[in-house]
Amino acid sequence: MLGDFNSKLAVQAVGAIRKEYPEASKTIDFEIVTSRTLDTQAHLSTSARQGVGLVHIMDRRQVERLKPTITALQRQGFKVYAIGGSYGKEDRELGLIDDPEVGRYYRENGRENITRMLLFLLSRDCGLDVAVREFDRRKK
Repeated sequence: MLGDFNSKLAVQAVGAIRKEYPEASKTIDFEIVTSRTLDTQAHLSTSARQGVGLVHIMDRRQVERLKPTITALQRQGFKVYAIGGSYGKEDRELGLIDDPEVGRYYRENGRENITRMLLFLLSRDCGLDVAVREFDRRKK
């Protein structure tokens, strides 16, 4: 849920993870949400037992549309992080997490840093055995 303008970047990051960790990534379901997928799906798949979500909070209309899915994921124990905007009271009340480390990866941007952010979350929050690397200010 990185937002429409980051959908290509999200696809590239997922591809990099699948390439670097082919066996481990078989156990991971990635879903990249855009306004188009929201128009064609009632909601995201919420059948996984654990996981993480990332919501680009700059597009408030998109956040509004995602509220039922965010709530469903949170009920299942997912941690859902806010990225890319000004985190405020509404985000906090929705239960979105403002994590400084996740924010640093996101602000540095670029395919490599978004990939590293996802690997960081998969390791820390999901217990996946992957290498975690700091964000790289030079990787855009």
